[in-house]
Amino acid sequence: MRAKLRDLAKHKYFYPVLLILLGLVVSAPFIWQQQIYNQDDFLFHKARLLAYYTAVVHEHTLVPRVLATMAGGFGYAADMFYNSLALLPFVVLKALLGGFVVPYNLYLAGISVLTALTAYWCGRRVFAPRQSFVFAALYVTNTYRLIDMYVRGALGETIAFIFLPLIALGVYETVAQKKWRVLGIGMALTFIVHPLSAFLAVIILICLDVWLLLRRKLTRAAFGRQVKSAVLAILLSLFVALPMLEQAASQRFYFMQPSSLWSNGLDYSFGQLLMNSLSNASGVWGNLGPNAGPIAVIALGIAFFTYKHQSGAVRTTAIITGTLFVLSSNLLLWSVVKNSPLATIQFEWRLLAFVALGVALLVALVAPKHGRLVAVVATLLAVTFNYSVQYAFSSQSNPLIVTDKNVAKLAPNAVGGGSEFLPASIHDYSDASDAVSLTESALKSKRVIGRGVAVKTKHGTVTYTLERTRSGAGLVVLPKFYYKGYVARSAGTNVKVQNDHGLVAVKVTAKQHHTVTLRYAGTFLQHASELISGLTVLVLVAGRIWFRRQRHA
Repeated sequence: MRAKLRDLAKHKYFYPVLLILLGLVVSAPFIWQQQIYNQDDFLFHKARLLAYYTAVVHEHTLVPRVLATMAGGFGYAADMFYNSLALLPFVVLKALLGGFVVPYNLYLAGISVLTALTAYWCGRRVFAPRQSFVFAALYVTNTYRLIDMYVRGALGETIAFIFLPLIALGVYETVAQKKWRVLGIGMALTFIVHPLSAFLAVIILICLDVWLLLRRKLTRAAFGRQVKSAVLAILLSLFVALPMLEQAASQRFYFMQPSSLWSNGLDYSFGQLLMNSLSNASGVWGNLGPNAGPIAVIALGIAFFTYKHQSGAVRTTAIITGTLFVLSSNLLLWSVVKNSPLATIQFEWRLLAFVALGVALLVALVAPKHGRLVAVVATLLAVTFNYSVQYAFSSQSNPLIVTDKNVAKLAPNAVGGGSEFLPASIHDYSDASDAVSLTESALKSKRVIGRGVAVKTKHGTVTYTLERTRSGAGLVVLPKFYYKGYVARSAGTNVKVQNDHGLVAVKVTAKQHHTVTLRYAGTFLQHASELISGLTVLVLVAGRIWFRRQRHA
């Protein structure tokens, strides 16, 4: 029997199939549930998912930039600053299965499977199959990843977990293997799905380069390869980055306001991090306990206690991972830099995503012979953790439960707790705002002569009747948040679109009493950047095909 298992383990697809099953097992407590407990960021991402579904299915666009049905129909540029392409699998699942809850839970299960397979592929570029399996299994079952997915509802960061192994592999290849493309691709994909994770990755890479430079281990050639990777990452993600910069140059948004690290990070002590990790537990909402899980603490402890007897790779991995683990609490640094640009990350325990990566790598390096046993233990811990999360949510006094029946009614205007992508000149927006109340303040301006009332929507184009409050020529405000790229037409001709206190306004003459149509057409820079990024992808694919043909010729 053991001989047959050993032979089976030698098959090239044995470990990938095992990882697919592992991803499904970890997700099993949630997959077929007919309800979802509301989580920290869930209502925002729920609104984002539904709005993107509408954009793809009804407006026939994959990159809408402004999600027209978000914010109660005011349109929200979530897709501009938080690209939605990674949400396409959910769109397909919802189109096939209907509803929201089951497609959403299956989508999360698919993310777990893809995370495991990507980690395994990256591992195979360096390790033997068994070590690669251990690396992927420890990574996908990491407690912090599960907290992001099922406790916080942090969909963007959860998707970013798929691509972080590409960054780790890419950094290794630039230093040790004279390669640079994987790092560029990994950075670009991470930026596209979750810019904050990419920002953290860049900061960590800069610190790593400084450390290697001080130890005289960063060569000019390796740094040159990193520069090439940076150029590739910029070209691939240009269709996201350039429109962001263009909008930020046109007006101020809430994310551009001075900010500080959030209190749930500044108050999170190293003792809490350590105890939560050892207990493999996290409460929900105000009792949230971000942690890396017990295997992380044990692996780091073993690595440092046996430091003198370990290889250089283990030592380096232990130092980097241990440093990031300590920095995931308020023990060092953060109270000093709480008002610096680093405050963009909101809370320092986001670094636990990179700790998860380092711990998985550390276990694969230190315990390859016992790795499969560790993987089994990690899976049991992950499943147990997910069931404890269900209990924590259900034991709340008044839990908010999302079902297919109420999903559309719950916070339909949600734009996220920080309203980051809202024009800063909008001061009175809330989840309860409607077209009348939000445009009321704009009507006080003498140059505003009325507002638009939506009467028809088709394929992303909204038709408004003009409701005048004053006679003469002037501005009519429309119930849409202003973003550069709107096009308005009246009587067959274009009408000038302006920004009035964060709302779209159109200039009309004294005789215009008819309708105005409005659609988001985008800008020249948006379309040009899409072309450049698309051509970069084509060149990469064509180059890969040509290289393979040359190698096998």
